[in-house]
Amino acid sequence: MRKSKVKPKMQITESAFFEATTYIGGQRAESGGLFFSRENEPVIRKFVPDIYAKTTRSTYSIHTLSMNPVIKREWTENGYELIGIGHSHPHGNTHPSEPDKQYFEQTIKRMPRENFFVPIFNTIPDGGYHVYPYVYKNGNPSLIEAQLEIVPDDFQTTTAKEVVPQEKRIVVAENQKTTSTKTDAKIISVTENITATVQDFVFPSLILLLLVYISGLFVYSSLWLTPIFLEFIAKTLKS
Repeated sequence: MRKSKVKPKMQITESAFFEATTYIGGQRAESGGLFFSRENEPVIRKFVPDIYAKTTRSTYSIHTLSMNPVIKREWTENGYELIGIGHSHPHGNTHPSEPDKQYFEQTIKRMPRENFFVPIFNTIPDGGYHVYPYVYKNGNPSLIEAQLEIVPDDFQTTTAKEVVPQEKRIVVAENQKTTSTKTDAKIISVTENITATVQDFVFPSLILLLLVYISGLFVYSSLWLTPIFLEFIAKTLKS
């Protein structure tokens, strides 16, 4: 781990810090979750708890089966990218373990980030709440101690790259998946949802009406043909 004379900041919004504190800080080690931010912005804006994580009193393993869809959904719906992983250690253990660092380094190789935050939490049930911020910079495998800074939810960075407006983020995400131009992707999505809803309601109703109509015809035909059929049988027996 590399120490810097001027520690980089781990900026996190009040709501994200509250969510992380409530979930991680309120239970015994080990527990954790994922941090999300707007694209290319070094401010943690959302925390999602890893409620299905495999944990012991000394180990924490991300439940990838449930968290990978979360990562995809945050990007496609909110334009948020994964910017960090936080978890707790037993009281007094303030640094990422060697297995932690190996996992983090593999992660930033697959998903390079300008800032990837990996804070360690000590929790209230274990003897006292404290956050020890760490960060990987620009995909560099050297772990750096950081300085925690809690900012308002409406905090705007001056160094962040241009952020795509929320109403256009779905379009950006779709364009990254295909070469076709989808300037009206959001409208198409809404229209498709409405069409699907109408189809789900109308088609079963039409089928039900058709079945009722056929049943009515069958009953009517039976009532009309029964006397004729009985008269035919009577004549046959007499003859």
